[in-house]
Amino acid sequence: MQQVRRATPVSDSQISYRWALDAAGRPIPIDQATRGGQYVCPLCHGPMIARLGQQLQHHYGHERLTDCTPETVNRAVLRRWLAIHIEQALKAQTPVTLRWQCPYCDQKHHANLLHGVARFTEDEEINGHYADIALFDARDRLFGAILIEDKLTPAQEDFFTAGDRFLLTLPHMATLDEDDLLAILRQAQVISAPCPLLANMPDVIRDPAGIKKVLLEAVSRFPGYAFGALETINGVANLVKLAGKLLLLPKAQWRKVVGGSRNPVIPGVEIIIQTWQHPDGGDLYLYFVTARETQAVGIRRYSPGAMHTPELDFRSYHRNTSAADIVRQLVTR
Repeated sequence: MQQVRRATPVSDSQISYRWALDAAGRPIPIDQATRGGQYVCPLCHGPMIARLGQQLQHHYGHERLTDCTPETVNRAVLRRWLAIHIEQALKAQTPVTLRWQCPYCDQKHHANLLHGVARFTEDEEINGHYADIALFDARDRLFGAILIEDKLTPAQEDFFTAGDRFLLTLPHMATLDEDDLLAILRQAQVISAPCPLLANMPDVIRDPAGIKKVLLEAVSRFPGYAFGALETINGVANLVKLAGKLLLLPKAQWRKVVGGSRNPVIPGVEIIIQTWQHPDGGDLYLYFVTARETQAVGIRRYSPGAMHTPELDFRSYHRNTSAADIVRQLVTR
């Protein structure tokens, strides 16, 4: 279980809370609290008091000094609420239908988030990565996760999106509906989800390690360079063929896997340039080119000690020049 990051202890005179758990462990908003009711903090599980006076806005307060913050308490409430409603949906076999714009094929898909889910955990650390809600299939493989995070780290995103998993993020201040799981999930951002079109293309490489391996393979033999235009194949966009393999390489993935500096050339044309060191001591120059509506990638290996400065000739500034034309110049000159 993840250690909760602690803030400086504060007193109840400095802070107030809008949620607590009742004796049954259910989240109760302050406007549904009753005077004299038994409530506990969803984070530290210490007793809380429903302060329903006439002078101040109604709120919960801890009976004792605490270091719980409103943000961490709200996250714990969201997590508990999700767990209760996911458990109910699984027991009743109620579908939880998500709809999202696919980042791979740019089409709209829908699917039951709980289809194939055999169990779930709450407040779980998996291989060093924390999930508020983790979903597992019948073979006990991680199927999906819900993270209550406003921003993910690259390591979190890489881990939870591997293998066609569902990954949803909810803001800390998401609004809870008493009975509607879909209402809160509509506030979530779908970071990753299975693409039905990609499911029919199992040979497409899209994981960072696989992409890096193919890029190195592409320059390991004569002539020491490779390039290709990004295409749409069978409805899936941003595919490029290098070294005989098909890679899924939208610009966002290139930035994450390869990186590089952005270099505007003329309006509508830009080149992202990155350099890596080759295992033989030479340099690799990697390019992601956008030219109006076209995109292409290229890579070239230079032997140790070789000096290189990327250059373009006048043809690159012609309005009919494509990204593939530009990247060809960059890697073959």
